[in-house]
Amino acid sequence: MVVLLAGAVGCSSSSRPLHAGLPDTPVVLVHGYNATSCPGTDVTRGIWGGAYLELTHGGWQGPLLPVSYYACDRDGVDITGYGPTVPTGAAPAITAGTPRVHYDQNAGIDQLAHDIGWFVYQSYSRDGTPVDLVGVSMGGLIIRDLLYRVAHKDPRFPPSLAVTHAVTFSTPYLGYGGTGASSICPVETVECQQFAVGSPLITELNSDPQPPQGDGGTAWSVAGSSAGCDFVPATSSVGLAGAERVDYLTPCYTHTGYLWDNNPTADASARITRPDGTLTTTSTAERSLTWLLTTLAGTG
Repeated sequence: MVVLLAGAVGCSSSSRPLHAGLPDTPVVLVHGYNATSCPGTDVTRGIWGGAYLELTHGGWQGPLLPVSYYACDRDGVDITGYGPTVPTGAAPAITAGTPRVHYDQNAGIDQLAHDIGWFVYQSYSRDGTPVDLVGVSMGGLIIRDLLYRVAHKDPRFPPSLAVTHAVTFSTPYLGYGGTGASSICPVETVECQQFAVGSPLITELNSDPQPPQGDGGTAWSVAGSSAGCDFVPATSSVGLAGAERVDYLTPCYTHTGYLWDNNPTADASARITRPDGTLTTTSTAERSLTWLLTTLAGTG
């Protein structure tokens, strides 16, 4: 689940009108697994650049917060070190520096979920401000783990979180890869073991029949592709019962290609499963980033 920074699918420079009256909800953008912590990634431009453009140009009113957590991540919002007390110098703002705590791929999904959770709680939820959470790849598992721990009253986690939407792209809800000789990671790290098929974490998270909910309810929407270009199979990436599930048939999105398709034309082919299980197939679906915008806006 290496983060790919190139190979954008369907990028378009075509302009579109701003949408009036969009929410001012903060949007927390959570990236996925990277096989190496250093050299680091510009998380705002290198990972979330397409989504950032889509939301800002589309007229999103709230702050966009691409988070940093690996040691050499840069140009993101540092969420490391958050807990019952706020770390020195912490702020919900993009900074050029690298994170305070130098996590690597052995930090574990629980630890990353813990820090993001306390960041959200201390910056927003304790004051009654809801947020939206958007994840790609392992980032979606971090989001699910976070809301699962809070819903199950894990004492290490915040007492509550207000999350209106949870949206993910190519997240392996049923796992991806194996362990040992069947591992897909060059070096078998803690996080690589955790997102493997049949891991204790994947098994635990799937013990709940419905997606975990924040205070006031959380609408889950997940996207993947069975077209063959994304190495995470759609059976896993849209394998979250109770969510809106979009399986793209065209375009043939790569693992992170969803994050770079700014084409506003509603010409995608997709199988869309509603939270109640109703399935429709369409050739006029919104492409990935338009779908993200309308989903967060509640107009999709």
